[in-house]
Amino acid sequence: MTSVEQAQLDERYVRTKRTITVESLDAVTLDVHKELIREKERQTEAITDLRNSIERRFADFMREWPAESGGLDAALPSAPDFFAKLKRLETDNLPAFEEPFRRLLREQSDQNLTKIHVDGVSLLIRDDLRIDSPFLHQ
Repeated sequence: MTSVEQAQLDERYVRTKRTITVESLDAVTLDVHKELIREKERQTEAITDLRNSIERRFADFMREWPAESGGLDAALPSAPDFFAKLKRLETDNLPAFEEPFRRLLREQSDQNLTKIHVDGVSLLIRDDLRIDSPFLHQ
């Protein structure tokens, strides 16, 4: 046991606030042991919560950007792959282009939808004129 570990163990015995004698050593040691077990359980639970949180973020990424997440798995062992993608995105500065790209996509979509609408209305008007125009039936 290192000197640091010994000092930490001594501190645990002091925190019991019990007088340590030959007669009480077993009971105090049992109390310290139980506290160590409780602490380990809390740490294990915290690790599990953090692992689940990370995996949820991976799943969110995969759902939000399916084109970028091909071949990835939302499990913690895939973390190096996710970090490699993150590094590439940061290196390429792609987040800076996301909003201009989305704006351009929206504008072009609106223009194309407007053109489709105008073309469709023009066809309907032309068809109506053919059907209703007495000059076209002569």
